[in-house]
Order: sequence, then C-alpha cells, then structure tokens
Amino acid sequence: GDNEHNLVEESEEGEGDPLHEYLHDHGDPESATLFEESLRTKLRRALNVMWDAELQLRLYKPEASLPYQYQALRLIQEIKNSARIYVHRIGFDPPPIKEDKRLSGDISGIENTISEVTRGYEGTYPAMRATLARLEVLISGQATYTNEDQVLFQRAGEELAELAVESPGRYLSGLRSLRATESNAGRTPDRLKQLRKQLLEALPVEERVPSVQKGKLDRINTLFLQEINDG
Repeated sequence: GDNEHNLVEESEEGEGDPLHEYLHDHGDPESATLFEESLRTKLRRALNVMWDAELQLRLYKPEASLPYQYQALRLIQEIKNSARIYVHRIGFDPPPIKEDKRLSGDISGIENTISEVTRGYEGTYPAMRATLARLEVLISGQATYTNEDQVLFQRAGEELAELAVESPGRYLSGLRSLRATESNAGRTPDRLKQLRKQLLEALPVEERVPSVQKGKLDRINTLFLQEINDG
C-alpha cells in the first residue's frame, strides 16, 4: 500500500524473455548451424537460380529459362544427396572371395546339404517274396532247382498255410503247386509260372509293388498291374 509510489513502472519494452537476444536460435534460418555452410550456400544459390528461371518464363522466353532450370535441378539433387543419412547395413557378410580359387572349377570342399538315406523295404511274408525272386531265375533258365530252393519253397508254404487257415479255398491251389515242386514234373516252366501267379495273388498289393503306397492306386492302375502279374 504505502510503498506503491516507489515501485518501478513496467514498460512494454521489458516484456518477453530477457535472454532472447543472448540465445542461439537454431530455428532461425539466418543463424542456423545445423547444416554445413556449403549446404546453406547451395540452398541460397538454388533459390536464386529458380528466381532467374521464373524471370525468363515471365518474359515469355522458355528457351532462355531452360539453363536456369537445369542448374536449379542439379543443385537440388546435390542438396538431397548431401542431406542423406547413411546407416551401416546389418546383415550377412559373405566371406571374401579367394582369387586363387575363383573360376578354377575346384568343388572338392563343397558339401551337399541334402543327405541321402537309403532305407530297405521291409515287408511281410519274406519267404514268399524270396520265392518269387527265385522263380524268376528258374523260369528264365539261368539256374537249376537245388536243395536250398526246396528249403525256401517249404518256408513259403508255411507262410501260405497261415493264409489258407482263414481262406482255404483261395490258397489251397498254391500250396499244391509248392508241394509239386518237390518232383521234376512240378518244376516245368508252365507249372512255375502258375506258382508265381498264385503267390502274387496271395501277397497284398503293397507287397507286389513296394514303391506304391496303399490307397494310392486307382482302378486303371490296379488293372494294369494285374495284367502285368498275369503275364
């Protein structure tokens, strides 16, 4: 109250930030130092050249304006390139190429990433399948009937007898043909072919053609395989 007459009157000139004139304003294009001096110079030069190009266009001289336009375009492209930020690429860096090995054709140190594994086919009725393979040799006349063949045919008869327990009318003829091979009369080419056909009919389809999966054969392929087996 009583001391109000001693207070200094506020003036409009004192309003605002008192430190404003002492600060370095990066937003001011005249005092900005975020860019290099060469870049600022290019910006000014490009702007001046663009004004020169517009002046010629206003004078209806487009041919005279073209050199200024090209010069401004070149300056703008240089400004864009200089303002780019390059980031180090992160990724796979391949090993350097050895010049002594390049184009030499030497692939001894290269290994295939794909491993090949051969698995044998393990099916049922091994004696019957071995008998079929032996019958092919006997029918072609490349070998003669031996004691080992007699043992093999007996084992095939035991496997066929297990099937005949469930369907005797279907497999009894095959059992008779196997027993007939014990004599010379049962080992003629025609009798051996008949035995081969009977054993093929006794085996499941996947046992006849191991490479064909069960359930993948249509009617045409099944008939085709039957014709091959019958022949």
